[in-house]
Amino acid sequence: MSVKARHDDFPIAVEQQAARWAVKLADRGLTPREKQALETWLAADPQNMACLEQHQELFDQLGTYLPRLAGTKTAPPSIPYSVSWTRLGKYAAGLGVAAALSVLFFSELGQRSLSGTAQTETFITQPGKRQTVILVDGTRVELNAQTRLDFDFGSSLRRARLTCGEAIFSVAKDPSRPFVVETPEQIVRDIGTVFDVRVAEPGHLDLVVLEGAVEVKSSAADPAPSRTGRHPRQKSSAADGVNVPFTLIAGQKLTLSSHEAHVFSLPPTALDDEVAWRRGHVVFDGTPLKEAVAQFARYHGQSIVVSPIVAHLRVGGRFNLDDLGDFTAALELVMPVSAIRQKDGVILITPR
Repeated sequence: MSVKARHDDFPIAVEQQAARWAVKLADRGLTPREKQALETWLAADPQNMACLEQHQELFDQLGTYLPRLAGTKTAPPSIPYSVSWTRLGKYAAGLGVAAALSVLFFSELGQRSLSGTAQTETFITQPGKRQTVILVDGTRVELNAQTRLDFDFGSSLRRARLTCGEAIFSVAKDPSRPFVVETPEQIVRDIGTVFDVRVAEPGHLDLVVLEGAVEVKSSAADPAPSRTGRHPRQKSSAADGVNVPFTLIAGQKLTLSSHEAHVFSLPPTALDDEVAWRRGHVVFDGTPLKEAVAQFARYHGQSIVVSPIVAHLRVGGRFNLDDLGDFTAALELVMPVSAIRQKDGVILITPR
């Protein structure tokens, strides 16, 4: 989750660099070299991300208020505090005269495409590997293993296609370009948020909202948006399908398939457990052995077969995702099972 702080809390050098990045992200996007430089800068200090987010928000507000301020010497009474003349001056100091003029030009002309055409990026993670990337619009994405993400940055829409795997999106603010995540069956629309999306198998979606809110709808139709705050628990037949859209807020989880849908409210500890993979862990709490093993199998790209006789046994505890051998050894230690690796590499989990 992002750290929030007031502009005055950041060193002037951080303010200036954040302002420069905010302009580049909103104006034309980043070159590959600039993206690498931004990732390095963000990783250097947690306050850098917080400062950049606030400057991006301020940039959005400038698009509304700066034209009203042109030619005036004092801020009108209705202007929000975050766009006071003091902060505008500080912002301009960070940008430099030329960049400040480009902000004014952008504010007067309104929405503008980064390059006139859509920009596309593709990210693929290998078995047992995780990766954090910064998209061309400044959105931060944490990719779990075995994940493919294609990102299109157009003049009016930001579209991330999650073909398979799992990713946490910390979406950069840009009201002029909505951010959506498309899975094979659903569309997740950002409403100013941080959220985790998992596509573990065809027709199935797991969604956890860490901050803000999201709307989920079927990719096969475009029904009217649901009202924020309505969180149905539904079951329906395969023939009738599942009634979407759903609107979820922070602290909620949606599990959705073609047959049924469930929305849960999670306590903070359970919410953290849902995304433990970002730190290389997985947490099970009474999880059927077959499901627990399936998570390790997907992560490592390893074929593991669980005997139906023991598939129903329950697993609990926190495990290191990167160490499959430690996991199978722990199973043998606390459960009546044996883990046998065959010559073809397949691991069998059988009764002991």
